[in-house]
This record gives sequence, C-alpha cells and structure tokens, in this order.
Amino acid sequence: MAKDDAAIKEVFRAVMRDDVESLKQLLEESNLDALTLKNPAKQTPLQLAKERNKPQVKAFLERLAKPQSKAERPRESLKEKAKEPEKGDKADADAELTVELFRAIMKDDAQQVRALAATGLDIRAARNKSSQSALDLAKERGKVKCQECLEDLLKDVVPDKRNSQLEKSEDTPPEEHSTPVELATKKHQQSEKPADEPEQAEK
Repeated sequence: MAKDDAAIKEVFRAVMRDDVESLKQLLEESNLDALTLKNPAKQTPLQLAKERNKPQVKAFLERLAKPQSKAERPRESLKEKAKEPEKGDKADADAELTVELFRAIMKDDAQQVRALAATGLDIRAARNKSSQSALDLAKERGKVKCQECLEDLLKDVVPDKRNSQLEKSEDTPPEEHSTPVELATKKHQQSEKPADEPEQAEK
C-alpha cells in the first residue's frame, strides 16, 4: 500500500511537470489507473492537468479517457492507448490544443505556444474560427513575443521554399538559365564550327 501511495505521488508530480514520458512509465510500471487516481484535493490527474494548464499531460490523459467512455469498446491497456490513439480522439485532442494555442497568442504567452508545439500540434495548419493562422493572428493583434516565437518555430518545421529555390538556382549551370531560343542558337553555332575548321586548315 505504501508503495502505491508513493507511485501515486510520483504520478501527480509528473503531471505538475507536464512530463508525459515519466507519466507513461509510472503508469505502466505501477499498473495504476490514471483516470481514477485522486490527490488529497480529490482531483484526478486529468483535472489537475486542466486546472494547472499542463497541455501535454492533458492531451495524453484525454486520449486515455475517450475510448473508455464508450461501453461497447473493450478495455485496452494504458500502453496501447498511449501509443495508438484513435483517429477521432486525436482530432478532438488537436482541436482542444488549437483552441489553447489561439488563447495563448491572445495573451502573448510565447512559452505556452512552445509547449503546445511540443505536443505535436501542427501550428502551421492550425486555424481559428476566422480561418486565420496562428502567425496571422499574432501579427494582426500585435503580439510581438508570440509572433517571434511562431516565426522561429515555423522556420524549424518547414524550410523556406524561396530560399531552397534560390540555392537550387545558384547551383544550376548557366545553360539551364537560358531560354529555348538562346539554347537553339548556341546549338546551331556549335554545329557550324566543325564545318569551318577544315576550310581554314586547307587555306
């Protein structure tokens, strides 16, 4: 019993650190049910994650909770749920994380934006109800910290296509920059040169 108490404390500490990997390991090793555990304040790990704004742990626990709420589905192990979340559950979790992302932008909370990006949320594809991207909203509302954070994150996620095209063009031989007419002219000139050379030699 004392061992279980210690494991429960570690579970809630992992929640407070927003440490999903440690939480997964603890649940697998102790065989505890993360959805029914309670701390001294009578909170479950999921309730605590929501209250203390721990996005990564919150998303992980929500994925565990969703399949269990449907009686027709067989109970899965925590390990299977964590590694293979169902498509519908992932979409729900992503939708909630997207809402959190835009809230963080409105608060100009760059740290929270980075934390949400670390969950695997596609910040490039995320859109609000007005179909604005996260970066567009940050620019429109003058959220400088979030704007700089998002530009940095997007730069890491996808290289700038214009730069890659520029680099490609710099590596391209000069002939490839020529127009079709210029290339045809060059080929014609080259084909005429060998014919002229024997005449010069005879003279």
